[in-house]
Amino acid sequence: MKNQIIAAVINKYFNFLIKEYGAHVEEDESSIKFINSNFQICIVRYRGDTVLSVAPANAKAEDWLELGDIVTFRRGDNRHNYGMVTSSDDESIVRHYANLVKAFCNEMLNGDFSDAPLIRRYIQEIK
Repeated sequence: MKNQIIAAVINKYFNFLIKEYGAHVEEDESSIKFINSNFQICIVRYRGDTVLSVAPANAKAEDWLELGDIVTFRRGDNRHNYGMVTSSDDESIVRHYANLVKAFCNEMLNGDFSDAPLIRRYIQEIK
């Protein structure tokens, strides 16, 4: 990732994916991916925002789910909730996203993406 400071923060808070799930890290200029045999998590800096998406291992482009969609579905919110924090501090945002992944993505971290079609349908209905 181009911004080494944000890359270090991401690696700090998402290190549990390596330790607990055996993921490895792939990094390029704009993103960091944590990948294992069950999942891929991609964290991208886009227009100053940090965006996190989750997909099964070896996923096609249409298989990716945004963290905000997963959180919205799991909470049963009636409006789209990106799970954003009001802080502009990168470390606070990354820590918050790591906590959301731990709280709302457990099934996916263990390879169960059976809710993915339901999540997509739910998000379409509330938009």
